[in-house]
Amino acid sequence: MQTARATLQTAIENNDTASITAQATQIGTLTTQEVEAQSTAQAAFYAILTADQQTKYKQLLSAGPGGFGGPGGFGGHGPGH
Repeated sequence: MQTARATLQTAIENNDTASITAQATQIGTLTTQEVEAQSTAQAAFYAILTADQQTKYKQLLSAGPGGFGGPGGFGGHGPGH
C-alpha cells in the first residue's frame, strides 16, 4: 500500500493520468483485500464465542471509543503513544 501511495503521489506530481488510474486501481484492490482479511478474521473470532460472549462483544463494538477502539484496545494506542 505504501508503494502504491508513493507511486500515486509521483504520478500526481508528473500529471501522469495513466499512472494515476493504475495506482488508484491498485489501491482499491489492496483496500478490498485488507477489508476482506480483517472481516474474515473477525468472523472466525466471532464464531468461536459463546452466545453470551457474542452479546458482550457486540456491546463492546457498539460502545464506540470506550469499547475495543479506545486507548490500548484494538486499533488504539496504549499509554505513552
